[in-house]
Amino acid sequence: MQEVFQPTHQEDQLVLYTAAILAIAGAIGLILMLRKKRTRETYNRNMLIAMLLFFLTIISTGSAFFSWLSMYKTGPVTISADAIETPYGKAQLSSIRKAEIIADQPVTLFPGNQDSRTVRLLIIEEHSGKTHVLSEKNYDIQRILGTLRQARQQ
Repeated sequence: MQEVFQPTHQEDQLVLYTAAILAIAGAIGLILMLRKKRTRETYNRNMLIAMLLFFLTIISTGSAFFSWLSMYKTGPVTISADAIETPYGKAQLSSIRKAEIIADQPVTLFPGNQDSRTVRLLIIEEHSGKTHVLSEKNYDIQRILGTLRQARQQ
């Protein structure tokens, strides 16, 4: 028995492609703006536009890079008959102390405030203290936990 769970990268892909397009457009606009002939009256305005295009290019490039890095670091989860392998390493099923799903809720100032930013996390903790954390934003954690429990019972 071996089951592989692939991560979902839809949100990261959207940010990556949008940021890459904005970075390329900003860089082209910046080059064109700096090469443009200008009169003395339009110099300040053109330099201001060039500065804004530079900021757009830098911010978009950073967003694209970190979205790509997030996609690169989030790999498949493989559950076999004797082990689970996550992007954080491999753990023998016999060395798992606890596996549970928790809700990660941001701290709010008002106790009755219902927040939609709650994210559920699958925490797999080994006897050695090493933890593997999988987010519901990237994985189907309910299926992973069910498969993990089945594999531990066998």
